[in-house]
Amino acid sequence: MKKIMPSKNRILIAEYRDRVTEKGIILPDSVNDPKAIVVEVGKDVTGVKRGDIVYVTGNGAFEIKFGDIKHAIIHESNVLAVEYDDVKVN
Repeated sequence: MKKIMPSKNRILIAEYRDRVTEKGIILPDSVNDPKAIVVEVGKDVTGVKRGDIVYVTGNGAFEIKFGDIKHAIIHESNVLAVEYDDVKVN
């Protein structure tokens, strides 16, 4: 299967949904939702990694369809936050 590798400080994302197939594949509807899953990162990306759940702004997103799933390539600066399970708030 072919892959897409974003260049430099770009990130390939797919919309994150809680709908998962029996094989564990996430089924996205659109990449316009601010919550997304990181599919792949460019070589200069330092703030996120593959599999991270992120909140993004859609400014400058380049939408593509890869396989049967809609994706978007965004700049690293479009990531507003990364979701974690164990965040301690003081």
